[in-house]
Amino acid sequence: MDKDTRTADSALNRQGLTAHSNTQQRSILRKFFSLDSERKALLNTRKDLLIGQTIDPRVVEKYMHSLEFDGIGRIISFKKQLSNTALDELQAAIIKSLTQTNTTDERSKARPGGDCLIQFMDLMQRSGGDRAQELLGKASKLWMSGNLSDTAVAAFLMDAAAELQDKSRLHSIVVSIAAAVSKPKEATQRNDNMYGRKFESEFIHILVKNPPSGTIEVTRKIGQALLNDFDKMHASGALSTETTLKRIAESIELRPWTALAADLENFREEPTYSNLKSMLLSVNNGIDILKVQSLIPKVSKQFSDDIEWKEYADQRYKYVLQPARKTRPFQVLENEVGVSAQQAAYLTNKLGLDIKTSSYGTGLLNHPKYEPQEKFYIARDTTYGRMNPDMANLSGMEQQALYHGHAIVTGLSGNTNLLTYLSRRIAKEDSEFSVEQAVLAGMMFLGFDGGHSLNEVMAVYTGIMASEKVELSSDEVASTKALEKRLLNGKAPPSVAKRFAHSNRQGLLDEKRKKAFVQHLENYHLDYSSIADLAKNTQHRGEISLALDTALGRTIEYFNNSSYYKKQNSTLDN
Repeated sequence: MDKDTRTADSALNRQGLTAHSNTQQRSILRKFFSLDSERKALLNTRKDLLIGQTIDPRVVEKYMHSLEFDGIGRIISFKKQLSNTALDELQAAIIKSLTQTNTTDERSKARPGGDCLIQFMDLMQRSGGDRAQELLGKASKLWMSGNLSDTAVAAFLMDAAAELQDKSRLHSIVVSIAAAVSKPKEATQRNDNMYGRKFESEFIHILVKNPPSGTIEVTRKIGQALLNDFDKMHASGALSTETTLKRIAESIELRPWTALAADLENFREEPTYSNLKSMLLSVNNGIDILKVQSLIPKVSKQFSDDIEWKEYADQRYKYVLQPARKTRPFQVLENEVGVSAQQAAYLTNKLGLDIKTSSYGTGLLNHPKYEPQEKFYIARDTTYGRMNPDMANLSGMEQQALYHGHAIVTGLSGNTNLLTYLSRRIAKEDSEFSVEQAVLAGMMFLGFDGGHSLNEVMAVYTGIMASEKVELSSDEVASTKALEKRLLNGKAPPSVAKRFAHSNRQGLLDEKRKKAFVQHLENYHLDYSSIADLAKNTQHRGEISLALDTALGRTIEYFNNSSYYKKQNSTLDN
């Protein structure tokens, strides 16, 4: 007996009909259930064909609560059953995947503020003259402020247009750019952020080629601290050093830049203590900085709970960062949609999550390529290593990022969380150690490797530093003292009363700091110029400021070499 027959018989039995009941009625019901089964199978087939397809952003918005999309409008899964009519609409709204198209083509008349500000700066460079140079300087300052909201950019452009009324063609172009900024746009379009990603990638590329003063020294000290904690863990002999070394080696992933990190490759092939020591302590250039920074989570993951800074960082990650981080590893997605082992590779390929690169930074496949890195390996692209966030369910931090023109790459940085708490521990023991320069070195790795935007790095660092300054109020301290007094009055031993009150005080303080951290993240957006504050002195700050300026210049050049809108600017040359 087939499935449809069993279903029909079950329905007949629920109605009190036996096998000897009206044959015609039984036949009709069987046909109905058979047709229903065929209909469901057809719907499921249509749904399967839509998985991985890129949908027009105007239609995406309508189905946000019925479907799950990735960051560039591709269907990941169905949250609920849809009608044939809805599936027809989605089928008709399929557009060519952004991983297969080049953004030199115009995609929408509505454009994010950052894109338009770059066009304006290119326009001012073409125009020339004192007034254009002055406006170019103001535009650069706005860019560096990190506040590239549509409101801020549109207001700036309209003010600029007012100053250019005597230059009719220039005035007309600037007004049209401002109009494009003011139009509504989708979150996915904001997150594409071609020029913001290029700017950050070039800034980091400059730093890796010429490491800022102090970053090599602090990274070497970080490597030593990791080695010291490793030694502390294995001092008793309770843990197998060989086993831990093997686990660390197995966790090291091939990255494009590891082609230039010979000692990391040596350790992967031969995980000995000698090779671990060499790998952690040999820091002489930008690639070595990337190497040691990349090892912080891999080495510290092996640490037991008695490594206090690691335990504290893990708690912050679990209770503060994870709830504000809406991106998920692809493996979690596989579990959510029930992808079998046989289907996983197919879906991974269809969604483009097996993407590889031999480049640097956080650019997307649909963006014009960056400077070739001929000596790099071809390896997994970490920018695509996690699913982009559910655009219908952004966290407060992610909303702030998109509003101010920053990309969401893989969410708040867990690496920065570990690095900052480790660096604070080192600084307590070494007065010469700079937490700020350590974070700058960490930023170099996270940006170059493609895992995070600078906003996702600095949000975590500044959040930790701000929250760790929070203390209990005098009333809150008094309440814990009152608790200790009540315990003593209740005949509790003094040591017990004191220990209990101290634990209560620490618990209150920890909760207060966690809340401050969360609040900071909800309201944070990066001011690029503040990155220079991570430098040790005026000279070093100048190095970083110069790198920011150079990166912006390269970004404007990138626009001029690749943008559809350069033809609008080039009318000035005629």
